[in-house]
Amino acid sequence: MKEVLVIKSDERIRQDIKGLLSGEDIALLFADNSESGMEILYGHRPQLVIVNAPVAGIRGSDLCRLIRESGLPTSIIFLSAVPDVLEAVLLLELGADDVIVRPFHEREFQARVRVNLRRASQGTAGTMFRFGDVEIDFERRSVSRRGTPVDLVRNEYNLLVYFIRNAGKVLTRDEVLNAVWGYNFCPITRTVDSHVAKLRSKLEPDPRIPRYILTLHGVGYRFVISRGHDASLWQANLQGRSLANSVGQFANS
Repeated sequence: MKEVLVIKSDERIRQDIKGLLSGEDIALLFADNSESGMEILYGHRPQLVIVNAPVAGIRGSDLCRLIRESGLPTSIIFLSAVPDVLEAVLLLELGADDVIVRPFHEREFQARVRVNLRRASQGTAGTMFRFGDVEIDFERRSVSRRGTPVDLVRNEYNLLVYFIRNAGKVLTRDEVLNAVWGYNFCPITRTVDSHVAKLRSKLEPDPRIPRYILTLHGVGYRFVISRGHDASLWQANLQGRSLANSVGQFANS
């Protein structure tokens, strides 16, 4: 069963969307605000996020950027009460898959939900990820920095993807070895450390003072996107919501 997250879901919206999607094979998740929405996003990894704009306390463009920065392959639909063409264009350029102006015909809404769920299941949603001046295209397995291609060997790329998929989570060296290289336990290897050093030299603004790939001495590593974004991830982890490991498709390629 596919999962759909609805952000800013007052009671009327809950009932409307429940009624519209009642005949679909869908489990609906509801969040009252962007903060709880991001926690549910990382905890459940839904195939589709529907944002009922505007959302209090955050601009739609910022929320769209946060969802895309998660690196999760989820489709995004924005519902808007105002037919603002410039806002719609901005959202689409930031990674939204669809913008629907209310009121809408129920069959149109159902069809767009199906299309976007199909897009997510085929892996064509959320294929781009950006942090700082680095851009990753998961579909093409390519990385660029300030528009210039960055040459990563296979396991450097796989390690980067693993960090992105587990953004904000503290990762031990054993966890990384097992996920990326398939080692169950190897206490003397420096494989992870050497690959992290190479990633930093290629992607960090200053490899000597890393901003994104942080070392937790005696523990392992943690990938940080931004302070605000990272804080919500850390809070979700403290509340017991683990981030799923989905690097397998890359580790075996």
